[in-house]
Amino acid sequence: MKPLVILLLCCAKLVCQGQEAFDIKNYQVKINVTETGVLEISESMDVFFRERRRGIIRKIPYKYTAKGEARNIRIRNVSVKNNRFQQSKQNQNIVLKIGDPNIYVTEKQRYDISYEVENAILIYDNHAELYWNVIGFDSDVLTEQASFSIRFPDRWRDSLSNYIAFTGKRGSKSADLFLSKKGAQITGAITQPLQPREGITLAVQLPKSLIGTVTGRGEEGSLVSKVLPVLPVGLAGFLLMFWRKWRRKDDDQEIVSQQYPPENFSPAEVGTFYDYKANRRDIIALLPYWGELGCIEIERLDSAHRDLYFRRLEPLPNDRPDYEHIFYNALFDNRDGVLLSDLKHALPSTMRRIGAAIKNDIASMDLYDPNALKWVKKGGVIAIGVASILLGIFFIIALHTMIAGIGMIIVGVAAMFIALSQPKLSSNGRRIHNHLKGLYQWLKDPDPREMNALLEQDSGYLHRIFPYVLAFDLDKSWESRWEGQNYQMPPWYILPSSYGGRQSSTYGQFAKDFQPHSIEQVFYTPAPPAPSNSSSGGGFSSGSAGGGFGGGSVSSW
Repeated sequence: MKPLVILLLCCAKLVCQGQEAFDIKNYQVKINVTETGVLEISESMDVFFRERRRGIIRKIPYKYTAKGEARNIRIRNVSVKNNRFQQSKQNQNIVLKIGDPNIYVTEKQRYDISYEVENAILIYDNHAELYWNVIGFDSDVLTEQASFSIRFPDRWRDSLSNYIAFTGKRGSKSADLFLSKKGAQITGAITQPLQPREGITLAVQLPKSLIGTVTGRGEEGSLVSKVLPVLPVGLAGFLLMFWRKWRRKDDDQEIVSQQYPPENFSPAEVGTFYDYKANRRDIIALLPYWGELGCIEIERLDSAHRDLYFRRLEPLPNDRPDYEHIFYNALFDNRDGVLLSDLKHALPSTMRRIGAAIKNDIASMDLYDPNALKWVKKGGVIAIGVASILLGIFFIIALHTMIAGIGMIIVGVAAMFIALSQPKLSSNGRRIHNHLKGLYQWLKDPDPREMNALLEQDSGYLHRIFPYVLAFDLDKSWESRWEGQNYQMPPWYILPSSYGGRQSSTYGQFAKDFQPHSIEQVFYTPAPPAPSNSSSGGGFSSGSAGGGFGGGSVSSW
């Protein structure tokens, strides 16, 4: 029995070695949130020292990781009531060493600490969030009682419906506390003591529109605030001259009707370069284009459900552009065939990737002035835009110069707009673009006599030109043009047998039956969002104790 007692005493001693020489009898935290999102924090600690100490050390972190990104908060205006203290920075913490080095204290002491915090409210796409560790999780101290209150501006009161709190060690989802809201104030008090390394985290979700911009103080008359506004004005003037020199200008040349597309231009490239946008129809037009190449076959299975079956006949030739291979591989995914209905919600991200690849492919052709392309499309203007926006943010946050900061951000946005615009065309680009204008003009309203003469010379013309009709978004007007005409349906499209199948159907039946809009709906409709288990704490970026800003530790010295 005696060895067992000794063993238990040794274990108890080991457990207690890490615990501090004091307890916190009562820990009260009051937070006032200003209209601009600044936290005004007051902490009161009633401490009982079991051994002689000079005072306490309060560490408050100012650097965190939120959503995988490093984030700094600014702690300012620190004060300690009725106590000497030294303030320093250490290991990404504000360190407050409170007490007199020449005086030892014992038993009950009170410490009142106040400070302000900026940049602690997280802004997300559809909401803002205050996630604050009211009492930190790094103290080896027993806290017998703890309470907190957080007051928001009165006009926010109706928006404070989504809040939650956690207690315990880091990662805990326990909530051993009373939590209530009255008006614009949320209060809480623990129901059992906080053991060493236990704390409290409070999360409050807010509409992002409520959070104002923290502005500087006393900077309006400084030399910096007078000189810096000149910078965005000068940069805006440079961008204006640049845009006037390198922007695309449409020629006033006479448009000559064209019956065929430019050589070696796919319908996706034709549609994209014609209006400088990779539209949905430009990409869908690759399906009949591949049919003409003998790579695929499209079959409509029945008249009731209008489902389509894409059948792979031959692999795409290796010399086809990358965007075609991306589309072709995503469509079949190593299958010999696939139903349109089975592709629902599967392709939206791929379609966006294809659109970007088409624009990159066109940028690699000899269609733009090389100097204009270099600056507008290959990073020059984008770099100016990003740098301007970052400088604008720096001016606002660090230098508190709102006018210069907002001006730089506006210049940055303007630079991005220029980067999205079309640069000056080369001589070849102007020739090709005029060719496309002539082709569009012909396909939009072809002369019937000229069309009949063309079809007598080129019996496969209707089949080969249809992908370009689709890219120009003229398929609806094209549909009525061939009604009652006895031209053969494309060999790569198969109607149900009730319509005569592959052999006896006409081009007019095909033009009426082929509905690219139904294909677009499937290819571009994203999956619905997964259902969420909503609660009073739903939608927060983290869901456990220790997940927010603030906190830190209390120790003695």
